[in-house]
Amino acid sequence: YQAWRNVYPNGPLHAEPFTLTHLYPKFFYNLAGLILYPYAHHAGDQLQVVMSVWRGLNVLATGGLIAIFWCLTQRVYRSTLVSIVSTLLLAVTPDVLWWSSNVRPHPLEHVFDLAALYTCMRLCEGFRQRWFWLGAIFGALAFSTKFGGTVFLILLPVTAMLAMVHDVHDPIRAQEIWRSQARLFHRVR
Repeated sequence: YQAWRNVYPNGPLHAEPFTLTHLYPKFFYNLAGLILYPYAHHAGDQLQVVMSVWRGLNVLATGGLIAIFWCLTQRVYRSTLVSIVSTLLLAVTPDVLWWSSNVRPHPLEHVFDLAALYTCMRLCEGFRQRWFWLGAIFGALAFSTKFGGTVFLILLPVTAMLAMVHDVHDPIRAQEIWRSQARLFHRVR
C-alpha cells in the first residue's frame, strides 16, 4: 500500500504529464482508486483489499470481454453454435484466465478494444453517428487504459469516412450525413 501511495501522492485522479517512459496510462488504477480511496479513508490501509479490488475489476472486465466477444461473433458469423464454441474457447484460454486474476489493466483494455471494433463493424454496415461516437468513446477509453488502443485513433475515422463514401450512392442519405457532419464541425469551432 505504501508503494501505491507513492504512485498516487496527490490522489487517484491526479495525472502527471505524459512522457514516453510511461508504460501505460493509469485509467485502470484511477478507476480502482475511486473505490479504494474512500475505503482506505474509513477502514485504513489493507493490501488485501487493494489486491481484491484490482482483481475484482479484472474479473468484471473479463465478463464484459466475453459478452462483447459473443455479440461480435454472433454479428459476424450469424451462428449460435459458432458463437458458443468461440466464446467458450476464449473463456478458457490460458491468457484470458491469467489476466483475469492479475492486477494489470489488460482485460479492461480488451473490453474497450472489442467494443470499439464492434462499433467499427457496425459503421461498415452503414454510417450512423451514434456508432461513430460510441466507437470514439470506446477507442479513447482503450487508449487511456493501455496504449494498444492507438489503432482506433486511425481505424475509426477511416472506417467512418469509408462508410460515408459508401452511403453516397444514395444521394438523399449522403446529403443528410454531410449536413449533419458540417453542423457538428461548425459547433466545435
